[in-house]
Amino acid sequence: MIAFLLAEYYKLKYLLVIAIIFTAIFFISVMIFYLFMRRCPNCKTRFNKYTISPTHCPYCKIRLK
Repeated sequence: MIAFLLAEYYKLKYLLVIAIIFTAIFFISVMIFYLFMRRCPNCKTRFNKYTISPTHCPYCKIRLK
């Protein structure tokens, strides 16, 4: 957010482009994490959004590390 405000204030086109690229990379990496990393390794079901640090799978009851 600060980078966007600085880019507008100083009229720096390149700083704005760099800030947009970093923001897009951040959001894409978060989406990849939630799509692929939040699954049970045994039954491949997704954990719900309220399960932050699961100790076992609620579907197949396997213990997770």
